[in-house]
Amino acid sequence: MVAALVAAAAPAFAQAFAADSAVASASRPPLTLTGTRSFSGPENTRIVFEFSRATTYVAPDAGEARDLTVTIPGEPVARAAGVGTVLRVRDGVVDSTVTETRVDGATFHLWLRDVTRFRVLALAAQEGQPYRLVVDVERRGAAQAVASRLEDIATGKKRDRVRVVAVDAGHGGKTRAPKGHAARAFWRRT
Repeated sequence: MVAALVAAAAPAFAQAFAADSAVASASRPPLTLTGTRSFSGPENTRIVFEFSRATTYVAPDAGEARDLTVTIPGEPVARAAGVGTVLRVRDGVVDSTVTETRVDGATFHLWLRDVTRFRVLALAAQEGQPYRLVVDVERRGAAQAVASRLEDIATGKKRDRVRVVAVDAGHGGKTRAPKGHAARAFWRRT
């Protein structure tokens, strides 16, 4: 009985959602993917998708996986000239990304080298920066390697510390120090 009610209500819900989406999308400028880029660092790889305006996306906030899919549902998404469908990263963390833009949304597939921790977040548009959808993928063992390297540097500095003591004679009091040629003659006499 519940299944029959859900089946009967589903078309009406779909029509209402489509009507709401049409009204909302008619009042907003079209959404355009304006760029994709990646940054590989010692601790993580960052994949950035840039858009012409803010949008709603569907993805897990964080987790562990070997592949990840991020979607933008219910509105047309165009790709700006020069923005490719494939971004090959191949840095040992992220293999590649594939972007599919459609009249009913967009899908971003990310393939990772191993099962790896990731985080998905949106960055609001700021001065000179567009709205961005960011995926940070952690490099396995990187945090421990960085901590070990910093500990080695601190240990070396403590061990090899050279102390320098500087004495400034100063020339305070009533007699001022001589300057220029007279100073050389003064210092030779003393």
